[in-house]
Amino acid sequence: MRKVRAFIVRKFCDTMKKISGVYMVDKKKPEEDKTKTQTQKTTPSKPDLKEKKVKEDKSSHKSLLFGILGGVLALILIVVAIIVFRKTPDPRDPKSSPVYTNAFFIYNDGKYTLWNSEGKRLTDEEYNDKSSFVGGYAYVRKGSEYALINDMGKTMLDYGQISSIKDYGAGLYVVNDNNGTQLLMLGNGKILLSGDDLDLDYPSNTATFGAVKTGDTYYIFSYAGVLMAEVKAVEDQTMHFSSKDDFGLIYYNGWNLVFDNRSGKQLSAFEGKRFSFDSVSEDRSTILLDEYDNSESYKVIHDGRLFDLNGNTNYGMIRNSNNVVGFDDYDELSLLNENYEVVKTLSSDLALKDLANYAVINEDNAVDVYYRGEIVRTFSKNAGLVSGLLQYNDLYAIKDEGKYGFYKLDGSFAFGNYADIRSLFDKNHLASVSEDGENYYLIDATGNRVNDLTYRRFYSYDHSYVVYDKDNKRAILDDKGAPITGFDYSEAYNRSVAVDHEIWSLKRESNNYDVVDATAPIDHRMIISGVNVYDFYANYFTVKNEEGGYDYYTYKGIKFFASAKK
Repeated sequence: MRKVRAFIVRKFCDTMKKISGVYMVDKKKPEEDKTKTQTQKTTPSKPDLKEKKVKEDKSSHKSLLFGILGGVLALILIVVAIIVFRKTPDPRDPKSSPVYTNAFFIYNDGKYTLWNSEGKRLTDEEYNDKSSFVGGYAYVRKGSEYALINDMGKTMLDYGQISSIKDYGAGLYVVNDNNGTQLLMLGNGKILLSGDDLDLDYPSNTATFGAVKTGDTYYIFSYAGVLMAEVKAVEDQTMHFSSKDDFGLIYYNGWNLVFDNRSGKQLSAFEGKRFSFDSVSEDRSTILLDEYDNSESYKVIHDGRLFDLNGNTNYGMIRNSNNVVGFDDYDELSLLNENYEVVKTLSSDLALKDLANYAVINEDNAVDVYYRGEIVRTFSKNAGLVSGLLQYNDLYAIKDEGKYGFYKLDGSFAFGNYADIRSLFDKNHLASVSEDGENYYLIDATGNRVNDLTYRRFYSYDHSYVVYDKDNKRAILDDKGAPITGFDYSEAYNRSVAVDHEIWSLKRESNNYDVVDATAPIDHRMIISGVNVYDFYANYFTVKNEEGGYDYYTYKGIKFFASAKK
């Protein structure tokens, strides 16, 4: 056996060398097995060769089989490496949602055509009807015939194989085949159920799950065809749905079932009154539910665990900071521990690092600084505090003796002597300060001014800022505080629907807009200038043209299509 294992290892190494383009000759021949019994114990079963007329040498077959085995082992190692080292999708990335796709349909002159975000037409075909892409699949119709395609334009189920199809907006389709059989099908053509009484229900056109009833049972499927639950039908009971950020909730017969439709997992099942989604944290780890008919009754699902928040009436939105969750109604804020028990209820004038480190305005209108759970410093009455989460550098902005400065967690002074501080340091590591209370500028986390630009107001976004001058004209800055535009615009609109971009439409005058990408390289930030913009989508935008139709542009500024006048 030791010799056989050594032989297999050598063959595997030779296969790997060939895969990598390295060829070496091993002059030492492996010893042949001396008995039939030993050969049968250590080699795979031989293929059936009865129909072959030429008898091949047994040792050649054995070498071939070991070579195949080596190749299979190499392939397994490659697949394992891909699984181990692949990058986990960021749940905050819109691309991680099954409703995202790089492809889209354009409707023109009564027909639909398929394109992608590079402005490339994906198929030569024109369709009379289509559905939205969910999970990368959609149905299309030409004349009276239907087909299923993926978002590369490849046909998954060809025309003529089904007689009808119903799209329920959740990646699930009820179709009738040519024999009259009703099928529940995915966009890739996989059949989930068959019958003649399939009744599919779903929350909305943006949902990614559905419940199909057949006989006396409801089957709850995700968009990917994962069966998440089976529920027995009960007479006179209505099924209610709720959906948010690819989570789903079904309320039926006194039970709430909560699912993550991306993973296909049931997160929680609890009995009682009907609940629905209130909000979801940015990283999708925490879900806030509120009772459907009672705005003061809440539950939290965190990493699959259910917590009851009933009896606390001041919950409004989720705010995460170092595993601390605060719920507020803009008047006061409750800090919760890891078991979602209320630790403290404080003024909403709060700068928060975590449960043990925060600064808050107390009942005497002074600022208390809590460090490691204890008050280490109290600023004078009528002191000021800039509220918010400490996203970077752990510095509070506190007003003391008429001037604002930045202070460390322990209450010690860091830097600054400002008339006003508009914001704490954000995810771009910048803060907005003013020396006279009217003109503001951006500083970095060491207190150094970013540039010479001053402005009256500013608002921050993920990768950019919009600022106002004294005449209320707008300009756009990048995430480092550098100007992208001058103060040339009467209005500025952030178009967050654009995936992979931070797009602004900037109005100069009536029907005269510039389109700017704050995330593009410096020389490509101005996409288009002086146009009558119409609408923005995930992968493209449209502009009204002089003929009364619409020009279609990629977010690189490439015009790829012009529609007919409507």
